[in-house]
Amino acid sequence: MSKSLRFLLVIAILWAILLLPARSFAHRLIVQHLEGQENIVQVLYDDGTAASRATISLVGENGAVIWTGSADNNGNVKLPGYTYTKGVADDGLGHRIMFMPGEQNQGIPRWMAATIGVAFLLFVAALAKFVSQRKLVGR
Repeated sequence: MSKSLRFLLVIAILWAILLLPARSFAHRLIVQHLEGQENIVQVLYDDGTAASRATISLVGENGAVIWTGSADNNGNVKLPGYTYTKGVADDGLGHRIMFMPGEQNQGIPRWMAATIGVAFLLFVAALAKFVSQRKLVGR
């Protein structure tokens, strides 16, 4: 089998794997401050489901954990009045997010992350094609 045919076969397989519709259950944690209540945060998954198993730890200026609390059934956590530099939410299932006091936006939108990922894969494929073409010309 020629190199160009193998390359096209690999690209076709990757194309099929990456672009065919498939059901995905992956999601991320989101921590948001409830409007009008500065000392209450809600821990949710990005599909809107409450992360009722989540725990939140507040970290002080010295880097030590100064408080830890658990979410209720609605994902709400009442924070104490402590001054903290960052908070960490963890649901115990592998989802973990860091947040800062008063922070509203957490990360880039899903569509933008997907676009960046696809662009990166296309860049790697183009680079591999360029390198393989350059090796063929050098022979």
